[in-house]
Amino acid sequence: MEKEKDNSAAIQAHVNMMQGIINRLAGNCANCKTWAVTIIAGTLALAEIRLSTLIICLIATVILYLLDCYYFGIEKRLIKEQEAFLDKYLLDKDGVKDDAGLAEELFRIKHAPKTASEYLRSIMEGIRSFSMKLFYGAIFSVLFVLIYIYSAPIVSCLMEHFSSPCLNGG
Repeated sequence: MEKEKDNSAAIQAHVNMMQGIINRLAGNCANCKTWAVTIIAGTLALAEIRLSTLIICLIATVILYLLDCYYFGIEKRLIKEQEAFLDKYLLDKDGVKDDAGLAEELFRIKHAPKTASEYLRSIMEGIRSFSMKLFYGAIFSVLFVLIYIYSAPIVSCLMEHFSSPCLNGG
């Protein structure tokens, strides 16, 4: 009975550790989105809108998008690992608990990326996420429309024509 209490406390500590890591990763995802919106809004509000300014916004957004996908991919992997851990070591339908191998698994994170291919797999998992596509798709759409507007020769000719001194009363 004493061993079962020790195992329960160890399992609870492990779950709390994993949940803390998952919460930090979710916070990092939110920070990436916040920074993406802040950088774009700040740059477009404070700088003259030119093609070079829009390209800088696009590059910053791509970097934050990939970082956000990386955090999101690792978060999903750790959630799966935590669920597998809980399924293995909590009471099953018959009230039996399987403690074999518990000591080896406690406080270990098996699915954290270690190689370049695992890092890329985490990023790809985030890219496949619908919420990422929706949020960053809207941002990329606005940026691409602005890039098209500010790089189109017809629009620049019209802008030059309407800003001529004869139309401004000069």
